[in-house]
Amino acid sequence: MTWNGLLLVLPPAARRTPITAIGVVSPPGDRVLLAVASGRAVQLWERVHGGRLRRRRGSMRHPGPVRALAHLGPGLLAAAGGEVVHLWDTDRRRRLAHLTTGGDGPVRALATLPAADGTAVLAAAQGDRVWLWDDPRRGYAAGPRPIERGRAVHALAVVRSAPDTTVLAVGDDVSLALWDPRTGTLIRDLPLGVPVRSLAVAGGALYVGSTAGIVAIDLATLLGPATGA
Repeated sequence: MTWNGLLLVLPPAARRTPITAIGVVSPPGDRVLLAVASGRAVQLWERVHGGRLRRRRGSMRHPGPVRALAHLGPGLLAAAGGEVVHLWDTDRRRRLAHLTTGGDGPVRALATLPAADGTAVLAAAQGDRVWLWDDPRRGYAAGPRPIERGRAVHALAVVRSAPDTTVLAVGDDVSLALWDPRTGTLIRDLPLGVPVRSLAVAGGALYVGSTAGIVAIDLATLLGPATGA
């Protein structure tokens, strides 16, 4: 496979344990700043001249192995390990709070859905539920709202349906669903017949990685009126 792009390789010292999660924590247009989780540690790496990566001093030590990361806003990172999501101040490398899901099993995925008023909804996939926190930056102790799927959820992605509106794509054991994160309302459920393992949005399409391969779904078609509506 040939890639037309820049390959960023972490130095050997950063690869002593497998990388389990990676996230971009810099605002658009700024210098690229990555959060890289390896075991229980989350470190910040900055891309510098020539495409090299330089590690910033200090790290964020999570109580358990980190499986997912999500950027909540300037200087704020969500990290999931086990059944708990921790919020970190990335500037001071300080843990601010932890969010308890109330479910069983590890959190598999995180996603952040921004709103026009500057707030955000944090989504965490765990077991057969997706937990939603209404802007955890402003109410750390607020309990989450669950979306019940009835099937194991493996992947989350944020899809922009209008300039100021986003919806949450949820991939589970047999289908792909679209949800309104503000109301918890199901917008569309697409049976795929195979487990969805990963989701990514790029170039006007939602890419669905499953046990059968990868399929690209046109966003205009996906977000259009449901068949028979």
